[in-house]
Amino acid sequence: MLGSQTDQPQNLYQLIFETKNPDQGFSDDVPLLIDAENTERYYTFNELRTNVRAFAHALLGPSLGVKQGDVIAICSRNDIEYYPAFHGIMAAGCVACPLRSFLSADDIFKIFQISDPKLVIAHTDTVQLMWDAMKLYGKQLPMLVMATKQAPAGTQLFTDFLQPVDEQQPLPEVSPDAPAHLLCTSGTTGAYKLVNGTHAVEMRRVKFVAEEADRELLGSSSALTVLTCGNFASAHNLIHSLQSWVYSRYRQYVTDSMDENVILHYVRKFKCATPNVLPCHVLTRLINLIQSIQQAGDETLDLSYLKMLCGAGQPLDPKVIERAAGIVPNTDVLVAFGSTECGYKFVRATNGAYQTYKGRYARENDERLEFKLVDENGKAVPRGSQGELLFKSPMIFKSYYNNPEKTAESFDEEGFFRTGDIFVMEEDERIRWLGRASERIKTYNKPVVPKPIEDLCMAFGGIRECAAVGAFSKKRVYELPRAYIVPEPGNNQDPEKLAEAVAQFVNERVPEKDSELTGGVKVISALPRTAVGKVNRFVLRQWAQDEVE
Repeated sequence: MLGSQTDQPQNLYQLIFETKNPDQGFSDDVPLLIDAENTERYYTFNELRTNVRAFAHALLGPSLGVKQGDVIAICSRNDIEYYPAFHGIMAAGCVACPLRSFLSADDIFKIFQISDPKLVIAHTDTVQLMWDAMKLYGKQLPMLVMATKQAPAGTQLFTDFLQPVDEQQPLPEVSPDAPAHLLCTSGTTGAYKLVNGTHAVEMRRVKFVAEEADRELLGSSSALTVLTCGNFASAHNLIHSLQSWVYSRYRQYVTDSMDENVILHYVRKFKCATPNVLPCHVLTRLINLIQSIQQAGDETLDLSYLKMLCGAGQPLDPKVIERAAGIVPNTDVLVAFGSTECGYKFVRATNGAYQTYKGRYARENDERLEFKLVDENGKAVPRGSQGELLFKSPMIFKSYYNNPEKTAESFDEEGFFRTGDIFVMEEDERIRWLGRASERIKTYNKPVVPKPIEDLCMAFGGIRECAAVGAFSKKRVYELPRAYIVPEPGNNQDPEKLAEAVAQFVNERVPEKDSELTGGVKVISALPRTAVGKVNRFVLRQWAQDEVE
């Protein structure tokens, strides 16, 4: 432990593993990180700390040949061995680069070009993927493999590097300003970028989530059981599961699944207070599943222990939250708005709009958390007008790794980060998300955002999901708004008649002529999605361009 109350942690290892958390949950010698599928596999906090220290020392030893500042890539499905690997890298002063295990070899190759890793850690399921990526990269990197007792040919076992070391043997000094990890952006709006999360920034995020956000949302009880699902390489999973929840000593049951049936099964089996933040389309499916079980008359469905369901990644239809209030009345259902660069910005939404506080966000009178809405010239926009959202806080990243040009253009002269998100300020200082600047439809007169069009499509009724994009017309040489809609199950209306009815409904209600669906409406069975679950508007725009003259 740090020597005295006046000692301040200088890095994530010291904060999470050497600082006494006054709201600590489970004790250090009971199962804390548990494999949901095989509960015989687990770590206590003490075991985790021992393995983190062991791996940190092994990394800097003669066998692996890495040094402080080197990047180490981790490509693995969720597994309890991920925790000592991730934290061991950072405790050694190296830089962790988590990679989503569902990326393609070409995607990983592109990330390797930016990060230049010196070592790779893989799961048994991702070994071949990493070999394929390295072949494209043109370098064969040393590889450690987790979640197995026998290393595949050409690799070494991760667990072979977890030999305990003397507690008196100090870890190397790691500066607060040193990179802790690199988080890859989703790639949905352009080339991949690696967000450089320094130890100082990540420590602030950990404490903010653990001591303010979680305390408010999950209550004062510290000994909570939670479900970790999805993939560790996503920003919200990393902030919660890998960092804040370990700091808070929440008991985590760990699964890789994002299937709503599996999530609900484990939530019920282990009586979890919450799963980690879910993509909004997964959260919607989970709520629909709970409702269907209730409607079937299953009296064994008891979710009294479920404190929170939180979605992120894309907006959630306010009607889903309203419906959820009747399905899980004792559970807080909310949508977090954030980004890899900024962490969480807004959490609670009322009718799709987020509360703000006179230029502050998340907390009233919190001088740390500033925002503003500006036009294309950087000037503040009046209430009721659309503007790009800019943020400034100590929890915002400092740079993109090896990308000084993109870093420079991402901040204004006052140090505010340009999010690329378009919002409008409403009454009572609530702001409503309208879409990404890059998603605006370039009509004849002016760009229009797709969100109001999509909201009207959903208001028609019987629509499960929709997306509006610009269909570039070679004939007119500008974009026409075009909507793709997915009917609710059981909506058997003729697709052409449904499309015509939705178009007429929307066109009669849009506030301006430029937002009319002059590109038409098409009924499809499902929206295309990216690897991270977001609506793939690039594909939709390609479809639209091919379908519209």
